[in-house]
Amino acid sequence: MTRRIFTISTLTLALSISVMAQAPSIDGKWSATIQGRGGNAPTERIYTIKQTGMTFTGSYAGFQGNEVQMTNGKIDAAGKIEFTVTQAGRGGGAPVEIKYTGEVAGDTLKFAPVPPPAPPAGTDPAAAPQGRGGGRGGFGGGPVEAKRVK
Repeated sequence: MTRRIFTISTLTLALSISVMAQAPSIDGKWSATIQGRGGNAPTERIYTIKQTGMTFTGSYAGFQGNEVQMTNGKIDAAGKIEFTVTQAGRGGGAPVEIKYTGEVAGDTLKFAPVPPPAPPAGTDPAAAPQGRGGGRGGFGGGPVEAKRVK
């Protein structure tokens, strides 16, 4: 009898922990209005996300119509997300990796690029990575608020 109560208690605890650790679903399509570069008109961008447990991948059409991959996606039980996008460098330069962080709340997904680290002291600021971060015209763009497509 004691063994049976212990087994039931253990199973109940394990089930409770697995339910608490479950991430909210972001699987599917999300739509956001993105400000055009250089003052151009805003455009709609559709993000397609495939979630497996607490990880995800995705893609969207970039400004030139190319497909941009969202990689290394993670989501926690509180709905905090992070992922990486790799874009071609300016003027044919080396590809630039941009990390995004954000959160999901119901049918709203908000995220923004993480600013690049400051160049080490004593280095030439012109040699620092360019174009990443918060400007709407630079790599990474600004904050995004996407709505779930139903």
